[in-house]
Amino acid sequence: MKIIPIVFLATVLLLIGCKQAIEDTIFKDCLKSSDVGKCVEKKIAELPKDFDCKTIQTEELRAYCYGYFAKLNKDTELCTNLQGKYRNICVSEVSEVSTDPKICDELGRNEKINCLSNVYTNLAVETHDPSPCYNLESDFRYKCITTMAVVLKNQSLCDGIAPIPEGSRSPQYVCKEWAVKQIAIASNDVSICKEFKFEGNQYLEARIPKALCIEQAARCNKNEKLCESLDEGVDKCKRSITTRLPGIEGQSGSSEEGIICDFTEVVKQ
Repeated sequence: MKIIPIVFLATVLLLIGCKQAIEDTIFKDCLKSSDVGKCVEKKIAELPKDFDCKTIQTEELRAYCYGYFAKLNKDTELCTNLQGKYRNICVSEVSEVSTDPKICDELGRNEKINCLSNVYTNLAVETHDPSPCYNLESDFRYKCITTMAVVLKNQSLCDGIAPIPEGSRSPQYVCKEWAVKQIAIASNDVSICKEFKFEGNQYLEARIPKALCIEQAARCNKNEKLCESLDEGVDKCKRSITTRLPGIEGQSGSSEEGIICDFTEVVKQ
């Protein structure tokens, strides 16, 4: 998961509209940058690990600094240097890399729910055990179980998600869809993609996941032979393998193509 505190960075981006708010010499160069947020992010990332954030005069940047190092060191103690919303944001950021649910105790209900979702999912991933997911409520439990089904490449874990009426996009089915795709990619074998099929009126979108399952396994493994399992679009699939696609190089994910060649690597970021 990303170290850079995303919420704090969004706050820093507001400085673009009021550049005079940056009072600190170390960030003055960022006023000339076309992307103030990225410039500030880079400056803070380059600070020594023992840097004292309280020396930063600009409130938003001081909060960002504490948030950055708190998350980097998985240490909510640094968040105690902040007050109000900044302190809560800092704790929430640390939760993205923490496995300790106690850090969420001081947050309000909504923030606490999100915080616990991060922590228990991290704990499940770290221990390779989905049981922490069951400490979460409804949608958060579903997301955690889906993550574990993908990480462990075990679609049977999806059975622990409560099904909903036929004709809807069932969370249980979506979970299996992700897990099956990951199994196909990891095994360089698309036979499991055939699990996607029409069953009455239950999974109306099943034909598309089957094709995506095959195409993504072919692209991630750069294996044209897998394309031959498609009902149609075989040549297009083969051509796509020789075309550089976002999300394939470096085994990373792509929101544009929806391709994740190695989900476990994404989780570790």
